[in-house]
Amino acid sequence: HVAPKPENKYGAGARYLSRTSLASSGLAGVANVAAMAGGALSVIHIAFEAKSFANTFKRMQNGSLCPRAATLRAIKEEYVNFPSTAVVAQEWDKNLTALANRKDKMGMIEEITHKCEI
Repeated sequence: HVAPKPENKYGAGARYLSRTSLASSGLAGVANVAAMAGGALSVIHIAFEAKSFANTFKRMQNGSLCPRAATLRAIKEEYVNFPSTAVVAQEWDKNLTALANRKDKMGMIEEITHKCEI
């Protein structure tokens, strides 16, 4: 059974465009649903990231339980008892002066000992 040929050539074009527009409107609907689903997934992803950040910040505020962190906290607490750099510099100057005096004194002793041996 063969379909009769349409009498005007515009009927076939109209049917083609009608089918194409139906297909494209269906694709547009799918695209619209996909966009909404993508948006929903983005919102869910952002919510999970926010929760993860909040948990990380809570852990940071609570502090780490590892031995190295405990050592650093102890050092931080003792830091207030550390001497100032001026005091440390004065101590070093005293030590260097004492060493220089000792070196000079040792040099004199060596000279005296050397003279006695001759």
